[in-house]
Amino acid sequence: MVGEAADLRRDPRYALHGVVSGPGSGDGEFKLYGRAVEADPGLRRAAEASWSAYPPGKAVVFELRIAQAQFAAWDTDRGVMSIRQWSPQRGYTHCTRTYP
Repeated sequence: MVGEAADLRRDPRYALHGVVSGPGSGDGEFKLYGRAVEADPGLRRAAEASWSAYPPGKAVVFELRIAQAQFAAWDTDRGVMSIRQWSPQRGYTHCTRTYP
């Protein structure tokens, strides 16, 4: 985690992607976008209490501040992609389109 912590300290933007099992599987894809901020001492102590892999005071804990959440789903039989998005500014939106 040391390298990732240094990366987030240098540039706090993140994109967190869920796993997709394979191309053409039709599985949905979940993504979060935002900024990572080092956690305050209270949250850090709470997180450290549950992590036995790190000695106290050594874990690096970040809060993920979500700027946008997105879920893309594909109906492979009909050739339709569905996008559901949320952001604090725009709220929830949903759209569909044909593909490819």
